[in-house]
Formats: sequence, C-alpha cells, structure tokens
Amino acid sequence: MLGFDTWSGGDEPADYLKICHTSEKYARGNWLVLTAGVEIVSAIIVYRDGFNLPAEACGIGSLATSPQYRGRGYGSALTRRTIVEMTMQGFSSVYLFSDIDVSFYERLGFKTVGRRGVEVCMCCSQSDTELIAIHEIEYF
Repeated sequence: MLGFDTWSGGDEPADYLKICHTSEKYARGNWLVLTAGVEIVSAIIVYRDGFNLPAEACGIGSLATSPQYRGRGYGSALTRRTIVEMTMQGFSSVYLFSDIDVSFYERLGFKTVGRRGVEVCMCCSQSDTELIAIHEIEYF
C-alpha cells in the first residue's frame, strides 16, 4: 500500500492490492525494503534480467515511501543502498524509468539517457560508455 495514493488510479484498496499481487511484472523482480523498527517505510523493486537490459545492468522501479515518512530521506537512502547492493553483486549499471521530477534521481547520480513521451529513462553507471540507447530497453 506504500504507493497506493500515487498509483491506484482511483481503485479501491482491495482492487489495488489484487492488481499488485497478480502483476507479472512485479513477480519478475525482487522487493527490497527499508524499515523503521518493524514498520516498512520504503520499498523498491529490482529487476536483474529481462526488459532488454544488458547482462551487466539491472533495473529498479516502483520506489515508494509511506506517506507519513515522506520527505525524510528514506527513499533516497533505499535507492543508494540498492545501488551499492547491485554493484556488490556485479552490476555496473542501474536503470530506471522516472515518473517524478528527474532531479530526485539526478541527486543520486542518475543521468537521463532518453525519453519516450512522458517516460524518462535514467541510468546510474560506473562508466558513461556503458549507457545504452533508451529504445533498446523495454519499460519496466
């Protein structure tokens, strides 16, 4: 329910949860969470393959923070930690599609690599030479 207020599209909570629980896209990734005590305050999904990502790249998406914890840096902290984890696992680039102001991700080291309509593809990479054209990556 972390992203309900942003992504529900007016659905009722039960309908929104059903969509999330049956999402093939979500089933392809692994969720990482940041907690405060026992409460999940922020979550992000990691895709390690598919979507035409290069073998040395992974994708992240659906970053969400519980409304009462927003503005405290939890989303940024989780994104930074995810980049570190993926680098430790051998990935040299992390891609995402931003549906918010790109300056949030730019502050975390991401660069815009392309746009398709309202979709903004961004990448945080150890080398600018590893950036690939947006048309090669499927939306995730």
